[in-house]
Amino acid sequence: MQEYGSFIKLKSRVSTVINVDNSFSVLVKLIENPHISLRTVADDIPILLENILLQQRLNLIWQQDGAPAHNTLAVRTYLNKMYGDNNWFGTQSPIIQWPRRSPDLSVLDFFFWGHLKNEVYKEKCNSVEELKQRIRDCCNKV
Repeated sequence: MQEYGSFIKLKSRVSTVINVDNSFSVLVKLIENPHISLRTVADDIPILLENILLQQRLNLIWQQDGAPAHNTLAVRTYLNKMYGDNNWFGTQSPIIQWPRRSPDLSVLDFFFWGHLKNEVYKEKCNSVEELKQRIRDCCNKV
């Protein structure tokens, strides 16, 4: 997990050198209930969506963050095609353009990522698998 992406700053973190080859992305999804599931991000959003029930997909609202790469015309066009003009929002979405990192609309940025980092990095991780397991365990507790 990287050093940005949340309002809550790390309370403490064991300093380590991270090999970029061992990096991975984390996607957290909140769907119709308080349960949070964790996945390693694959190449495409549709692959991730295959595991979501059709009824849930019909009610899905995609929240896009303010990263410049996420706001290109190509990405916005794709999201409009994938979710329709009214089922995604972000800093340049057609339905609502919220301020970057708004705590009202970005619960993951405001709370979750900082909390996750604090819990995961309480002690040094000895392997990538241990890191992934700590992330899963923390997500299941929230």
